[in-house]
Amino acid sequence: MIKNISTKTNVMTFRLTLIFVFVSFLTENILSQSGNGNHLILSYRYGGFREVLAEPLIHKERNHLLDLAYWINNEYAMVVSTNLIRSNFDPLVDERGSAEVYSLSIRRNFLQKTRHQAYLELGGGLGDYCTCGEGLPRRQDDLRYLKYALGFDLNIYRSISLGVHFQSNNIIDKIVDKYAYNVLTLSSSISF
Repeated sequence: MIKNISTKTNVMTFRLTLIFVFVSFLTENILSQSGNGNHLILSYRYGGFREVLAEPLIHKERNHLLDLAYWINNEYAMVVSTNLIRSNFDPLVDERGSAEVYSLSIRRNFLQKTRHQAYLELGGGLGDYCTCGEGLPRRQDDLRYLKYALGFDLNIYRSISLGVHFQSNNIIDKIVDKYAYNVLTLSSSISF
């Protein structure tokens, strides 16, 4: 069972990376308008919360996001993201399990003339984290998401930035009791 999940995760990661590379090469000539593009930014984002749903039911969640953004110019980037979610899925067990959401998106920076970034992001994703029902989230294979995000990265030294990032992942599959999976994170980034 674990090997099957690992294989699905590797296949999904490979497909998203392949799509990212393909779209990057296709759009580079179309969108490239300045000489300040063609660089990569690797970001690690962390966020989490603890919420009492009903005594003694407590929802604990930690998010570890890894983004790789390929900046075509100072305005547009293609972003591949991996989100590892650690959460307690079973109300009777205090132990946490893991779920993943993988996404591909386009990011637009509104501060093109500075080293800082204020951006809006739009894309889609695949995963197994179902924010469904009134209780704890659950795992459900092959979910599709529409993702949008807002963020601000403050360049603190040469190629290093710190920032804040909000994203909303909305399940587009037909599930009656679904709701948006929202994440607020702090981030650190390095530019190559």
